[in-house]
Amino acid sequence: MTVSLQTLLDRSNRNMASGTHKVVRESALEMIRRAYKEGIYVQISEGHRPNARQNELYAQGRSKPGNVVTNARGGQSWHNYGVAVDFFLTSDDGSKALWTVNNKWRRAAQIGKSLGFEWGGDWTGFVDYPHLQMTGGLSLADLQAGKRPKLTSKVNGKTPAPSKPSGGSSSTKWTKKTGNWTGGVLKQGYYGKPVKQLQEKLAAKYFYPNKGANNNGIDSYFGADTKDAVRRFQSMNGLTTDGIAGKKTYAKLTGKTASSKPKKSKKKYPLPTGVFSQAKHGKKKLNKVKQIQRALNAAYFKVGKVDGYYGSKTKDAVSRFQKVHLPYEVDGVYGKNTRKELDKKVN
Repeated sequence: MTVSLQTLLDRSNRNMASGTHKVVRESALEMIRRAYKEGIYVQISEGHRPNARQNELYAQGRSKPGNVVTNARGGQSWHNYGVAVDFFLTSDDGSKALWTVNNKWRRAAQIGKSLGFEWGGDWTGFVDYPHLQMTGGLSLADLQAGKRPKLTSKVNGKTPAPSKPSGGSSSTKWTKKTGNWTGGVLKQGYYGKPVKQLQEKLAAKYFYPNKGANNNGIDSYFGADTKDAVRRFQSMNGLTTDGIAGKKTYAKLTGKTASSKPKKSKKKYPLPTGVFSQAKHGKKKLNKVKQIQRALNAAYFKVGKVDGYYGSKTKDAVSRFQKVHLPYEVDGVYGKNTRKELDKKVN
């Protein structure tokens, strides 16, 4: 079964973390969409990387076990400023990460470059094939000094302007809406003040109705462009991508999430602490191993039957998960870091 586009978008959106620049995030997700249309399945493995995480990677192979994986300390990587992402290709069913740099990989990078990214595969000296970044003409020294790039999205730059009513002769039947938009349903065919407020909120988060057009398409008319902008925003934020702006879209745009009821009392997939491996738990039938297996299945890294044995299938699933989410710690052993990343994906 072929992995769905929404699955790749959801995984990538989570992996980029909240510190990723809005234009970088939007462009990375658009790269996934365009590649998917060509039968290329792209997933983002990481976006923003906190300085603490960068220092952990720097310590590997130096003060901590493992091989050296980076020469950059905290604050010395483009990832630390939210302007870079790393990507890889997946198998057709989305269960395995593919790291071979072939024609499909290069085509995905080309799509990324068309959206404004610089590709690490074009570098001389240190070549970084999974790496994409947007610098806005700044250097790392600029970022370290506190400057931030002004990035322009190319995601929707070629979308035609929306159709407007013309003396009642337009083929579109427009319905006027009044008052302020506070979460009421807005959809294609509506126009008026609340539609303009919706468009302004989308544009403020870099989801322009028509980037580059007059006022970037903010015109009070909910046409095809505005519907597309709503769909892109919904897709990035894990909402139903129907292009209709309602309460859930309003809550995500405004940050007013009080209407949602977070469930913190009990996790859907509780995970055990400690270290689990094939060597130590391959013959033991433990409920704790079952918890790990259920979570891996839920995260689309299939173990198969949940039987409580940490056998070769479970080790392989853990290794595949680590390749995607902990690429510098691939040993098939479930420990602190694997638990932390797996918890993020399923709870």
